[in-house]
Amino acid sequence: MRQPRSLLWITVLLTGLLTGCEDPSNVGLGLVDQQGGDPVVVTVPPSLLINTPVPDVTGNNPGPQRILAGQVADPLLGAISAVGYIDFQTPATISDAFRSGPVEEATLILARDYRFGDTTSTVMLTLHDMVEEWDPTNARADTVLSFGTPVLLTATLDPDRPTATLALPPSWITAQDATLRAETFSTDFHGFALAPVSGNDVLGFSPVSTLLRVVSNGDTTFFPVSKTLTALSRSDDLQLPPGRILLQDGSGPGIEISFDFEQEGLALSALNRAVLRFTADTLFLAQEAPPHVVRPLVRRFTLAGVTASGLRLAIQEADLAADGSLTFSSQSLNNVVQSMLLKEDIFTRFQLSVPPGENTLNPILFHANPGDSDPPRAVLTITRAAN
Repeated sequence: MRQPRSLLWITVLLTGLLTGCEDPSNVGLGLVDQQGGDPVVVTVPPSLLINTPVPDVTGNNPGPQRILAGQVADPLLGAISAVGYIDFQTPATISDAFRSGPVEEATLILARDYRFGDTTSTVMLTLHDMVEEWDPTNARADTVLSFGTPVLLTATLDPDRPTATLALPPSWITAQDATLRAETFSTDFHGFALAPVSGNDVLGFSPVSTLLRVVSNGDTTFFPVSKTLTALSRSDDLQLPPGRILLQDGSGPGIEISFDFEQEGLALSALNRAVLRFTADTLFLAQEAPPHVVRPLVRRFTLAGVTASGLRLAIQEADLAADGSLTFSSQSLNNVVQSMLLKEDIFTRFQLSVPPGENTLNPILFHANPGDSDPPRAVLTITRAAN
């Protein structure tokens, strides 16, 4: 589908803004009258700091990602439910013996590589057929897909075992015999859905080590994962300490932050450098966790600019430092902030979220109170415009 010309124009303009290659020390020079004096460092508090929905991309992006399945009722972060969708493709080599059949066994092998919640909780999942083709490309965590209502099997997963082996029932094997052996398997077969039944843990399964094992005519063949998607839902029953704001992977939320540079008397200033700083509370979620509950922390973040119409464009990624600080400083950020100082407000606010990729539920808390010693802030090195 073609984009509207106006959207294309905005995208080109924003891309140029974020990919400028000037020397950072000269950003803004020549754009305003330079008789304003020597550069000064100004710290600007946020004029707005709120949570915003940011459903993660949990579908193939660009390849299969970790599949999450299960449910957890977290006393601080609310209830979260995860349904995992998974499909398989024909392996590179299949023997003639396998093709001739019949299929004798079929087993779904789930290789766990992640968990969030109570590590002693037994997780019960139901397995369902996917009844039609589905496209996971860039699909978000709030995507809902239809799956077969008959339950193929109910599996109870041992929390201490990294691998779960689910033997598919004989009736399913008989019904899928021809499909499993067909050269058109990759298009005729649509995969499975893993839905939670009980437990207090969300498990993650590696798409590399998760396999469909099929035995046909005495020959064993392993079908690799071709596509994945995780659908997440959550309650908003958060119980957070005062002065903290939550950011969480998967279902969100993300954080929106804006600065009133004009109110701070910085309009038309020439910018030498812009830095956005956040400080995480890395202890509270661990210290306040019930026994056996794990909440792995987010460690990598994306800072994006958001236009008045809601168009979002990534500016920079950064990692959380060992001391809990998170700092964004780049040429792209310099360009964005300079445009704001010049009242060319292409972006009206910033958004902090988690980059798509790993597919987790990892949370983190940031200090949000302006009165804290480490509040969110913008630190600008500017040369003020002459009066």
